Amino acid sequence: MRPFWALWPVVYSVVHIDGENLGFGNSADRSSPNCQALSRTTTVTGGSTSQRAIAIEGVEAWQLVVQSTQVIRFNIAQAQSNTTQDIQGQYCPQNGIVTFNGYGDALISVTNLTLIDAIVQLDFVKPYDVHRQHESESDSNNSNVVFKDVGEFGGWNPPYCEHLKIYANNPIKLRVINGVDLSVIWQENNITTPVWGTLGTMRTSNRDRIQFASETNLTVAVIRAIWSTQGT
Repeated sequence: MRPFWALWPVVYSVVHIDGENLGFGNSADRSSPNCQALSRTTTVTGGSTSQRAIAIEGVEAWQLVVQSTQVIRFNIAQAQSNTTQDIQGQYCPQNGIVTFNGYGDALISVTNLTLIDAIVQLDFVKPYDVHRQHESESDSNNSNVVFKDVGEFGGWNPPYCEHLKIYANNPIKLRVINGVDLSVIWQENNITTPVWGTLGTMRTSNRDRIQFASETNLTVAVIRAIWSTQGT
């Protein structure tokens, strides 16, 4: 049985993959050294949903790579046997990159959670393990009222990374804010550690931002943030 979106256009644009040949072409040429990926770049206007952002058909295992200039939610309708499994609640942070592994025919829809147009890049490639670590520059804050974003990505997760470990030399406040309306979702005060001691590894959301402040006003708190893919 053909999937319910079989009559919708499937976008095949030419995107050459690097020397490790991570992409795939059509079913007749998957072993070719010149494999190409299924890819599409689209603009999703603020507050709207692209119901047919991209579709894939006739490929077994795949990895979806999502990039966006604004925070978005993407849903995956994945065909399995004679049923369709809806996988919802996947997010990509502002200027971030995330991946999702799947199998079989699939249709991807994208919702822009902001009021600013989002440029979204969607790529289906051959599954491969992604191992990334991003270490931010040291940052400081001497205010216990004004919070600063953690890291160089405006408090968002860096590309491919969803685990965060923070080192601090003085007690700090740490909070998570909604990436769209900036409301405070979680806050912890008086987080104390030994000098440059670890606060532990946090699993961070792709739709929220992380911020910090000094616990004591006019006392400089210096932090360093390390993000990773696996959280080690």
